[in-house]
Amino acid sequence: MTYTFARDRSEYDVFLYRMGQVVDPGSRLPAWPFCSKQGQVDLCEYNEFSDDDFTEALEALARVHGDERISLVVVDPDPEEYHIRSLGHFPSFSVPTTDIRSSYWDAVSYEPHDDPGAAVLYADAFAIFGESGTWSVWGQRDWEVVVVHAEDSVRPWREHTDIFLPPEVAVERFIQPELGGSKWSREETDLFVSWMSDPQAR
Repeated sequence: MTYTFARDRSEYDVFLYRMGQVVDPGSRLPAWPFCSKQGQVDLCEYNEFSDDDFTEALEALARVHGDERISLVVVDPDPEEYHIRSLGHFPSFSVPTTDIRSSYWDAVSYEPHDDPGAAVLYADAFAIFGESGTWSVWGQRDWEVVVVHAEDSVRPWREHTDIFLPPEVAVERFIQPELGGSKWSREETDLFVSWMSDPQAR
């Protein structure tokens, strides 16, 4: 086992500080969740974040940016109420880049206190980032998307996979604002597409 969860409050606070350098944990889609308003995004379906293709893309992201480790922090459900007070568990972990393929799945599927619902796999919102602070990932279950943000024009993590889609395609495929009963309006999804596509609109 090479992944490491925060073991105490001081370690957890370090995770939170580093996360706050790249994403706004209080933000929620369709708003722009990243601190930097520049760069490009790649989107995939929410459920992909635990699959092999995404794991390989995550490793590529870390390697391209020179990161020796990546970290993940659960943002929702509320860490203080659900994880720390109820479970005594700090919902954040790090994995060495060299071990992402072998350990990332074990980390996201880990069940603290044998509670399946507390596994990262079932989180409603999370952030992933590297030590470099030059890229980050935002996942939000109620939008059914994971957003990868980086300022690179060349994005090798997209190679050898078809999981990443343009914002407008992701909206139609995963969010489906025109579908009866959808919780998101066309106005909200149009705003989402604009912010995801155009740095000037952010």
